[in-house]
Amino acid sequence: MKIRMQDSSVRYRITLRELELLQKQGSIVAECLTPDSGSWRYAVRVVPNRSASRLAIEPFAIILELTPSELEELSRPDREGVYVRREWTDAGGEVRRMIAFVEKDRPASTCDKPEMWIYEGHGKGPQTTVPITSSPE
Repeated sequence: MKIRMQDSSVRYRITLRELELLQKQGSIVAECLTPDSGSWRYAVRVVPNRSASRLAIEPFAIILELTPSELEELSRPDREGVYVRREWTDAGGEVRRMIAFVEKDRPASTCDKPEMWIYEGHGKGPQTTVPITSSPE
């Protein structure tokens, strides 16, 4: 499982094997160890009594809690992931947004998505696309 945090978003990427574990065990957990400060963990878990999925921030943990219906949705072969979006107005009257999501991380060899193209020139000047060359096996 991989996690990416940026601004007000948290993205989990799980393999199909991890999805199977989530279906069977109800949770998948990863731990990030540091030599000086201990550790923190990140997880995806199914909470049977929850009416809406949410991102739970606990001491030393970030946990995406899914409803059983969200797990069903994630388990569908035609679905890439599930998305938890929240919007609220803070005490100063500013509208705030956050998103947490979990997506399936499919192996590149079986992926049908058109991600085989990259930009030539790396953002400088006009952009043309070129295919990524296959790595020798």
